[in-house]
Amino acid sequence: MDVKTDLPLVSIVTPSFNQGEFIEETVQSVLAQDYPNIEHIVIDGASTDSTLSILRRYDGKISWISEPDRGQSEAINKGFRRARGEILSWLCADDLYYPDTVSEVVEHFHQHDGTDMIYGESQYIDSQGQPIGMYPSSEFNATSLLPFCFIPQPTVFMRKSILDRVGLVDSQLHYAMDLDLWARVAMQGRIDFMPRILARYRLHDGTKTVSSGSAVEREGIRVRERYLGDPDFRKCLGSSFRRVAGVVYLKAAAFYFYDGDLAKTFQYMMKAVAADPTNPELWRLPFNAWRAVSKKRQRRLAGDSPDGRIEHLVGNRPAV
Repeated sequence: MDVKTDLPLVSIVTPSFNQGEFIEETVQSVLAQDYPNIEHIVIDGASTDSTLSILRRYDGKISWISEPDRGQSEAINKGFRRARGEILSWLCADDLYYPDTVSEVVEHFHQHDGTDMIYGESQYIDSQGQPIGMYPSSEFNATSLLPFCFIPQPTVFMRKSILDRVGLVDSQLHYAMDLDLWARVAMQGRIDFMPRILARYRLHDGTKTVSSGSAVEREGIRVRERYLGDPDFRKCLGSSFRRVAGVVYLKAAAFYFYDGDLAKTFQYMMKAVAADPTNPELWRLPFNAWRAVSKKRQRRLAGDSPDGRIEHLVGNRPAV
């Protein structure tokens, strides 16, 4: 009996560009899996650092290409189109799995035939691989998805069948493509939470989440508004729609306030009031704004991390 042919093939796609400092550790974390039926596909965007020399060392163990692309979303889609697996995921070139991550995920899919997507808990690490906090993940709830995006991307695995139904990553998005995909899956499939740590999510000055904070927030606001206006997603929210919309708009107002755009702040405050005038956070916003500005002045790095600009991403969710 061939053990591999009796187990579903899991395809892991790694989008990569100039991540030579980290990519070998990422590749090794996939090769170290205790699950025997994996294909690892690295889609590199024509890196000019040490990435290609590292990938060549793993010829025969992984599949990879290197050519110019339009960014991470396009690279992920290239990989998904090449993938042969029944279960798909993407693991960025600086993130890591634990040795039993894939076997645990496959077992969950095996025990839950109706599940289309799985995610778990994730530990934040810095550029040296040192733990600096936990991603604030929680049990799946459609009403919390837009306000909090509690799903850590490196822990997500999906059946190919759900991607066939909802489509691939939106290649026009560069930061919030994961939230966009989770929302589409939530409308048409079942999402399960595994309450165990499945991945290590690296934060460092080179990550988009850290280096492009304002752009990340702006694109996230656009994606959230897209789904607030989607009739099918509104059905998922049911009677909670107005409350969810109020929170989303209020968080957008808070972002634009901190960003110094008072016109946008007023615009989203009015949307928040129109959506849910009973939200008590509306009337706490002036105090929370003062508190956030005060904390920002006193901000320090998380733990002993050598990386800058990551402390606001680690720990509990910020108050609106």
